[in-house]
Amino acid sequence: MKSNLVAALFASLALTGVALAQTQNAPVQTPSKPEQPVNEVPNEKLEKIKQEKSAEIEKAKKHAETKKLEAEKEAEKAKQQGEKALGSAGGVKPGDVAPPFSLTDTDGKAVDLASLLKDGDKIIVLEWFNPDCPFVVKHHEKNPTFKNLHAKWKDKGVTFIAINSGAKGEQGNGQERNVKAKKEYEIGYPVLLDESGDVGRLYGAKRTPHMFVIGKTGKIEYAGAIDNNRSADKPGDINYVDQALTELTAGSNVTTKETEAYGCSVKYAKKKEGN
Repeated sequence: MKSNLVAALFASLALTGVALAQTQNAPVQTPSKPEQPVNEVPNEKLEKIKQEKSAEIEKAKKHAETKKLEAEKEAEKAKQQGEKALGSAGGVKPGDVAPPFSLTDTDGKAVDLASLLKDGDKIIVLEWFNPDCPFVVKHHEKNPTFKNLHAKWKDKGVTFIAINSGAKGEQGNGQERNVKAKKEYEIGYPVLLDESGDVGRLYGAKRTPHMFVIGKTGKIEYAGAIDNNRSADKPGDINYVDQALTELTAGSNVTTKETEAYGCSVKYAKKKEGN
């Protein structure tokens, strides 16, 4: 009986020791900290911010475009006012007597209009010229408009003259540049220099090229564009100067007497106040 009690006691002690050992060897559990909430912006709010930013950018673009259009309108208005002022200060129209002038060409020779017209046997073609204007380049380099026109009419009593009224320091101005251009473009007629712009203003030349055909009587028979294509690369299918020359040499009246010249603006010297 005693032996049974002792055995039960030892068994109980053994179980207690095993439980104690397991408790000591078990990993210590550290209570986890509660997760901190992330300050995330709701999707709806993000979308609203994006929309507001896009609206601001679009508004800025429209404002810039509006300002650009306003600037272009002001520039066009100023150009028109300048041309109007030029026309009021001088200029000729078909039927007017061609104003006389004498200018020096790139070879240093004087060319006098009155002398050319005195015998009444010549038709004069005036071409306002700027070698670096894209529209002049169109007809002298990209296309042989003037070369062919001159070749066709030079032996039929028609004299061609180019006039550069560009001021000092302006595009295409100066003897050196025009001597070079005459050679580059193989121009077979004189290029006169009108740096003061007096002759250009006298005729009301506004564009390069701006064409004037003077008949044998000394009157303006045609004024305006060289042809009917206002692009900077392709020539037109109607050459107004050729048409006028054909009619004049046939003894007929010119049917198209005036058109709107196109091209670069003539780079005149700025007139001093009071002039």
